[in-house]
Amino acid sequence: MNITEFNQILYQYSFCKTGDITLVDGTPRFANTEFTDECGWVYFWVKKRGEEFFIVYVGKAGRTLRERCQQHENGFIHSKPGRRHAERFREGSNNGYVACPCFMYQLL
Repeated sequence: MNITEFNQILYQYSFCKTGDITLVDGTPRFANTEFTDECGWVYFWVKKRGEEFFIVYVGKAGRTLRERCQQHENGFIHSKPGRRHAERFREGSNNGYVACPCFMYQLL
């Protein structure tokens, strides 16, 4: 989707940018995060190539978003599905997608 379509989705569903995902020594890490102590979030990750945006992951956090992101970071190293997600970040970066930073948005 283009930037106009992307912004329409953000506005329509009240999503706001909450942080970035960057590669640190080949492992995805959350950065520039603005977590709250509130529980119950829907969030998604976006990658960008040129002027096109792609939603690549949609998730939910039953507790705080900080806790969910810590689970993701642990999974990027220690779980099979998490390692596959980490590999996709690396592949996207190598194929011209701006996966670093990849944006993370949460539903308000």
